This record gives sequence, structure tokens and C-alpha cells, in this order.
Amino acid sequence: MQQKKLANYLKLIVIGVGICALLVYALVLPVWGRGIAQRNPEFAHAFWPWLIFLCGTGIPIFWALCYAWGVFDRIGKDESFCHANADALSKIAKLALADTIYFFLGQIVLLLMNMNHPGILLLCLVLVFAGLAVAAVANALSGLTRRATILREENELTI
Repeated sequence: MQQKKLANYLKLIVIGVGICALLVYALVLPVWGRGIAQRNPEFAHAFWPWLIFLCGTGIPIFWALCYAWGVFDRIGKDESFCHANADALSKIAKLALADTIYFFLGQIVLLLMNMNHPGILLLCLVLVFAGLAVAAVANALSGLTRRATILREENELTI
């Protein structure tokens, strides 16, 4: 029963993160963007490119949340160490890396199009390193889960 309780708690976290991300992408970013464009008319031409770019960063996030839901569902079924979880964690790592690369390249493209400021680009490097950290942790967990799965399978074969 402990695994089921943990899985439910983790699923609740996924739902909370998903709701928060949805609110940020659907409400906060457009409102902030419009406010910046109204206060600074010289940046009004950059509103839609920035909004589309930032909303594009949400796609891998929601996709990774779906994979995380599957991992937590298998944890609730007491299948923590299985190949499916290792594969899902590997996919989460790839999504985090892809999102990080997209975010970094998008910042550079917007800078070259004169729709970004070098200071904003430098500040966004913090988010780039955070994305790289998430990718590294998910990849490490994938490897550990894969090894634990192999060990579990070998132990099940011994008498």
C-alpha cells in the first residue's frame, strides 16, 4: 500500500505542475507580454514572436508530464524497476534536452532579429543550465532504473 500512496502523491504533483504550467502559458505570458508591449511601444512588434516561441517551450514539458504519469502509475503497481520506466525516463531526458536546445537557439534567433536583449539572453542561461540539469538527472535515473531492472531480473532467475 505504501507504493500506491507514493504514486498517488507523485501523480498529484504532476497534476499541480500541469495546472501551474497551463496557467503560465495561457494567462501569465500573454498578460505580461501585452503589458510590456503597452508600456514599451518599441517592443510591440516582438509580442507575437516571443509568445509563439515561449508557448513552443511548453510542448515538451506537457509531453514529459505524460511520461512521468506513466512512470508513477507503474510505481503504484509496484513495478518501479522495469524497462518501461527506464525508457520513459530516457524519453523525459531527451525532451528536456530538446526543450533546452530549442530555448537557447530561440533566444539567439530572437537576438539576431533584434527582438531580444543581450542581458535577457544572459539571464536565460540560468534556465538553460536548469534544463540541462533536468536532462542529466533524468538520464542518470534512466540508467539506474535500467541497471536495477537487470539485477531484479537476474535475481528472479536464481533459486
